[in-house]
Amino acid sequence: MGENGRGDHPPGGLRADRPGDSVLLLLYRPDALANLLEKPAVRAILARAGYAEEVALPQVLARFARCLAADGFPHEIGIFLGYPLKDVVGFMGLARIPFTCQGP
Repeated sequence: MGENGRGDHPPGGLRADRPGDSVLLLLYRPDALANLLEKPAVRAILARAGYAEEVALPQVLARFARCLAADGFPHEIGIFLGYPLKDVVGFMGLARIPFTCQGP
């Protein structure tokens, strides 16, 4: 294990040039993200968003970067940011999720 107790894998980075002069940087742990993307529920959600079902991390990140480079943010960004899958599914409109409160 490395000094941080999380293994010896260096962090990964993804750069997406956004419309205008903006750049979005996503920093991630490759081992943790690869493990997340291997989960059947995550693969199913990404497939509904247009990702191929059986691809390696570099291909998933390349497609995600293309989506980020477009105007707006892709709904599946929540998966890459670690949001609960039920929230991502609800935000994408793939399932009705009841809520307990609503803001003003």
